[in-house]
Amino acid sequence: MTDEIPQLNELLYTMKLRNGDEVLFTLVSEEEDGLIIEAPIKVWVIGGYHDDGRYSDLVTQKWLLFADDNTIFISFADIITYTKMGESFYKIYLNAVNRYIDSIEESKDPTFVVPESNTIQ
Repeated sequence: MTDEIPQLNELLYTMKLRNGDEVLFTLVSEEEDGLIIEAPIKVWVIGGYHDDGRYSDLVTQKWLLFADDNTIFISFADIITYTKMGESFYKIYLNAVNRYIDSIEESKDPTFVVPESNTIQ
């Protein structure tokens, strides 16, 4: 019997946290007291919805901006609910993850400069 590799869409989830964040993520495992997740991306809508259900603007951002580790444990106590990600969000999520990976690669380049307006005073 051969081991089956799960299809990517079987691993893509979304969760709503008690602090109001909605986070898209790849599920690594479900533990007794929480989830182990990878590549968490915070997502929110600005500008509202159109009458036909489309979003005005969807914003994505790495969930833990200053974390080096991309695999994270989150307690069930902090999660209101979680479920498989809607198919229409697969591309949005994967594009956001790829943008984050690209930005990490750029930051390793010694010529990468953080704009002065974005530095901590």
